[in-house]
Amino acid sequence: MNYYLLFIWLGFSFQMPEFLTIQTGDPVSEVLQTVPNDIEKENLLIPRFDLLDAEDGAVGTRRDFIVRVNKAAKRSNTTLNEIVSKAYPYPYKMVSLSEVESLKAEGYTYFLDMVLMPKQMKTHKVEAMVPAYEKYQSANRMYNNRNTQFHYYFYIRNLQTDEAFISTRFKGSSEAYPGIKYFLKQIVKERKDQ
Repeated sequence: MNYYLLFIWLGFSFQMPEFLTIQTGDPVSEVLQTVPNDIEKENLLIPRFDLLDAEDGAVGTRRDFIVRVNKAAKRSNTTLNEIVSKAYPYPYKMVSLSEVESLKAEGYTYFLDMVLMPKQMKTHKVEAMVPAYEKYQSANRMYNNRNTQFHYYFYIRNLQTDEAFISTRFKGSSEAYPGIKYFLKQIVKERKDQ
């Protein structure tokens, strides 16, 4: 039984706890099955894993947790950078999701975005294509998909116009790294074929 609806029906009201609400932004304005014409000249912003700030006076298990998370984030960023540099010959910049808004204001155009959708999806779902930098607090959460029924579908978002560029072979992946590698290789191939 849905107790939330029962409380509303009985006339009670309450505010949903913040951790139960989903952060959402505006979906893309248009989905294009092509590659941006100027992709070779513009930096593609790639979400990177964030390091936790070292807390003054953190001791014991908290300090150990921060050290462990930061080691994993550094390793993950190295792996991500290796994957991107091998699959994508054009300029790119690894950034924190918290930096995207300010980089957008500085005039950066392209952002490697993604949407989680059921793995059987064959076409894009525009309503689900909200900016990852508005939906997630960090790429640590963005790349953390433990539900194998949902796959990562990557696309390039034009930060200035909210257009989404998907490849002609719209394909998801249950893991982030292979999904990024496949998508970027597909983009490069399609750009060469244009």
